[in-house]
Amino acid sequence: MRHTQTNKLHAMYKNIRLCALLIIVALASACQKDLTLGGAEKFVQGETQTFTFNQEGETKMVDMAALGDEWQVENGTYSDWLSAKKVGNMLELIASANEGADERKAQVVVITPNGKQVLDITQFGSEPYITVEGSNGTAIFSHEAHTAVELNVLSNSENWRVEQVDKEKNDWLTYEVDIKQHKLKLNLTAIERNSNGHKPAEARNSSSQMVTSISY
Repeated sequence: MRHTQTNKLHAMYKNIRLCALLIIVALASACQKDLTLGGAEKFVQGETQTFTFNQEGETKMVDMAALGDEWQVENGTYSDWLSAKKVGNMLELIASANEGADERKAQVVVITPNGKQVLDITQFGSEPYITVEGSNGTAIFSHEAHTAVELNVLSNSENWRVEQVDKEKNDWLTYEVDIKQHKLKLNLTAIERNSNGHKPAEARNSSSQMVTSISY
C-alpha cells in the first residue's frame, strides 16, 4: 500500500515538474515574441503613415498584422536607396545612408486582397555644404569683357541659390544659374577707357560680391 502511494507521489511530482517546464517554455516564447515585436512600428490600416529614417541609414520592422497574412510588397523601382521585404508578418524596410543635404522620399506599395496600401518613406539629409571649385572667395578679371564664364558649384544639395550684393550698383555683372549642372555663369562687360587710355577712378573701384547659400 505504501509502495503504491509512493509511486503516485512520484507521478504527481513528475507531472508538476512537466507543467512547470511547459509554463517556462511558454513564458520564454512570449518574451521572445516581445523582443521581436517590441521595436517594431505598427501599421494602422486605413491611415496614411509616414516612416522616417535617420541620415546614417537604418532598418525598421513594421508589424503588418492589421492586414492579415495575404499581403505582398509590390515590385517596382520605388527607390534605389530603400529596400522593402516581407518577413513573416513583418515588413522589413532598410534605408542606406543619405549623403545628400536634402531629404529624400519614397513610397512603398503593399498589395492586399482588398486593394493597395501606400506607405510614405522619408529620410533626413546630411549637413549642407557649398563652395565654388578652385575659388577662395575672390575672382579677379581683366578690364576686358568676359562673357559666358562658367564656375563649377560644389554642393551636396540641389536646393541652392545665388544672390548678388548691391545689384543696382553693379550692373556691369550679370549671371545665370544652372542648378542641375551645378554651374554659375558670369557675364562681365568691359571697362571703358577715357581719351588718355586710363580707366576712370570710379571704374577702378567697382566691385561685386556673389553670395551662395543653401536654403533648406
